[in-house]
Amino acid sequence: MTEDHRPDIELLLLAARPRLTVTEVDQIGELIVRHAADLDWGWLIEQAHLNKVLPLVAQNFLDHHLYPTLPDSRLRFRYEQLFRLVADGNSARNDTLLRELAVILRTFEREGISALVRKGAVVIEEAYGGDRRFRSMNDLDLMFEPEDVARAIAVLETLGYARGKATALRRTIAPLSRSEAVYARLKVPTVTLLRPSTDRFVDYLVVDICLNQFLPDSGYDLPAGGFAHRARPISLCGEPALMFTAEEMVIDLAVHLFKEATTLRFIESGKDLCLSKFLDIAQFVKSSPELSWPTLYERCARYRIAEPVYFALHFTDLLYPGVIPAEVLVPLRPENLEYLNQFGAADKHHGTWSHESFLDRMFDRDRATKAPPSRALV
Repeated sequence: MTEDHRPDIELLLLAARPRLTVTEVDQIGELIVRHAADLDWGWLIEQAHLNKVLPLVAQNFLDHHLYPTLPDSRLRFRYEQLFRLVADGNSARNDTLLRELAVILRTFEREGISALVRKGAVVIEEAYGGDRRFRSMNDLDLMFEPEDVARAIAVLETLGYARGKATALRRTIAPLSRSEAVYARLKVPTVTLLRPSTDRFVDYLVVDICLNQFLPDSGYDLPAGGFAHRARPISLCGEPALMFTAEEMVIDLAVHLFKEATTLRFIESGKDLCLSKFLDIAQFVKSSPELSWPTLYERCARYRIAEPVYFALHFTDLLYPGVIPAEVLVPLRPENLEYLNQFGAADKHHGTWSHESFLDRMFDRDRATKAPPSRALV
């Protein structure tokens, strides 16, 4: 499959990175000209969207005037319009989410609750230099010390958030059914709260509170909390907050990637493999000179999570060669690497992908059909 789209994949991997160098821009331009007759721009744009890097690719194409070589100049103009709408829409959406995050953090500070910000918002700040154009955000990811979770939920409820699910008309929040609520309590270590939004780019504001970084039955366990040795203070959106230390941040990004890459409900929804997750790791590692690999090894051994972390770093190195130093992977590398092609452990299903390569698997539009359906209720 990848042979049919080799130039498209090469172009996507080159363009899906922030702050392109002069050499990278030249490489992309040469690739577009050399494969003018072969590039499938529809496929490339679809894959960029599915892999949550379309805003980044669009912004790079706009900044460096990298457009398709097409016989009809009107088509080129339409691509430029598309890229501009995507890039500007993503930036506006992020502005809305980060303004809301500022309100939430300010409220927690007033109530004396320490909030740790995970993933999107802090990744934009730390790995993308605070440039909101380059990365898309879906929700606001937070973590609290266990004893603060109930208070944090109560504070969010005073801000209009509620637990439940979006209705079909996407205007209100409906309560979970009894079976859904029981399933969520037993199988989903996240508390999700929603609030309808009037913003044209955001239907719902969503806050996810992480209770454990792994799913039950996954074979791994990393409960929320322990900020005294896992976190450091930062200012985010102009408000005081916490983020993971560099080593814990890599662990968090890596185990989140592993969890979604190997779990049936994420496979079924097509969210299991997203280039954006690998790029987050690559960018954070590049942007974190304070990162101590020996400390990361010690934490992985203490938490017994070397396999999930190796999984994420191994495939990040495959997609973005050279970012993860080769010697870094050696201490984490398990003796048995069969798990790199396996999925479903948290679902009590042990499946193995049949793709010839990881790129075949990553860019397979029909990947979800090659795994059994998920029985998750939420």
